[in-house]
Amino acid sequence: MKQTLILFLLATAASCGSYQIEDEGEDKDCTVTLHLSDEETPALAYPLSLFVRDHQTQQTERKEISEDEMPAALPLASGDYTLTICSGLSGDAYSYTNDSLSFCQNNCAPWPLLLGTTDIRAEEGLETAVRPMPAVCELQFTLHSMPENARSITVCVSPVSSSVSLDGSPRNDNRMCSAECRLKDGVWTATLYAFPSESTRTRMSVEIQTGGKTQVYSYIYRQALQQGGVYHISGNLNDGMTLEGKFQIDGWQTEAEIEMELEETEPDNSGGEDEGGEDMETIYALQLPGDECVWGNVYVWKADTVKAEEEVIATLISPVQWFLHADEAQAVLSDYQEDELGNWRMFTIEEAKEIRDQYYKNVEDISSFLENNGVAGFESNGRYLCCDADSTFSFVNKRIIQAGKTVKYYLRGVKKVKVIQK
Repeated sequence: MKQTLILFLLATAASCGSYQIEDEGEDKDCTVTLHLSDEETPALAYPLSLFVRDHQTQQTERKEISEDEMPAALPLASGDYTLTICSGLSGDAYSYTNDSLSFCQNNCAPWPLLLGTTDIRAEEGLETAVRPMPAVCELQFTLHSMPENARSITVCVSPVSSSVSLDGSPRNDNRMCSAECRLKDGVWTATLYAFPSESTRTRMSVEIQTGGKTQVYSYIYRQALQQGGVYHISGNLNDGMTLEGKFQIDGWQTEAEIEMELEETEPDNSGGEDEGGEDMETIYALQLPGDECVWGNVYVWKADTVKAEEEVIATLISPVQWFLHADEAQAVLSDYQEDELGNWRMFTIEEAKEIRDQYYKNVEDISSFLENNGVAGFESNGRYLCCDADSTFSFVNKRIIQAGKTVKYYLRGVKKVKVIQK
């Protein structure tokens, strides 16, 4: 539930230049003075956002602070608090909801977000310092020798996080960010800031629109992006791409300089669907699944390699099965969700023939494996619905016949997903 934030009221004391929060009728036991750290920090964008989290009430109060209103004098009741200073939140690039900070669009922003946090126990005369540090990484793209007829160029990076908590912890929800490049003097450039996500590799791509044609070039940076990392990605179509790191001031840094070759890939013009029109969701995983394995709570019937050791298309089969009439099947699958995966369907005719031939008269072996791993096995003597409940198949004969209205059949959910190694 969204919580209405109680804004601090302030009065500026001209003699000391400190930030005063007025008493709103509640008894305050002490005044705590909040300073910015004397250590070198990245440049801050004013006004800053101040968050005061009361550990007892679990409520957070927020106020904007201008540069001349620091240090901040905070009248507080005795107790434990978390104080957070945020730079970059003012504007339309980031938003604050339920104690988390997120991007307003495209999972990235045109300027950085910095956070500094400290825990205190409020007492009279307490002075505490906060040092805001980057919660994002910086990515700078410089592209030379692009096609003269290019109408637009978009850079994409994944996986990234869509938000961070007030202490700067990324959500790690494996999103993709994108930004449009700008053309000046024959060079296409883009600078974006993103929240990193835990990963073993980072995918970067350049999409070039030339009339009705799209060219996609991509490469893999075999490390995760880091908070405070500065990454300079430059290159051209002749010599490939180069990923470089450049150290700036304390707080902005990068761990490595890596050169990557640019690889042309086929653009995805399917709108996120496979050949059968099925919605193709993308899952990021530390390890790619293989054929005939139990992966999480689902059975991976087959995993078709898209890129070796990088990406597969996995055909999943639900860990549960139902015994019902054909006219009940669609409603059951519409309501079914497993491991946050929805939009399950039935076997197509082609899939029914393939899985039938694979386990023909030998379904007991795979059923034993599934049941030993917590997944329902297949019924060797039953018939399974396929083709949107119009037809049925079994593992003991090769007849695919029309489904009846009064007979009950077995039902398994089927779903294809794209799995990319993190």
